[in-house]
Amino acid sequence: MAVLLPLRFRILHLMSTKEAGVTSAEIMQELGSDYGKEKQFKKKAMEGHLISMRALGLIEVETVSIDEKDELITSYKISEFGTGRLKFLPQAYK
Repeated sequence: MAVLLPLRFRILHLMSTKEAGVTSAEIMQELGSDYGKEKQFKKKAMEGHLISMRALGLIEVETVSIDEKDELITSYKISEFGTGRLKFLPQAYK
């Protein structure tokens, strides 16, 4: 895709292509080649993006679990409101 979207829009687009929810680690793995060198593309910042997107109603929590390191793992999916915002994406992402 030729146009590099702002990260949060790209996260929203990624979630729209998945049937199951995605974790922050999965998002970072899939988008690392495009956004990996950006300052905002760090684990802590990614969590902040997801929390903000959830607060805005763009995404919602699908599952919550604890991994083998006793860390909280949250899986997110796009919300109905977030799906409605996809109409603002460039044609290349539709």
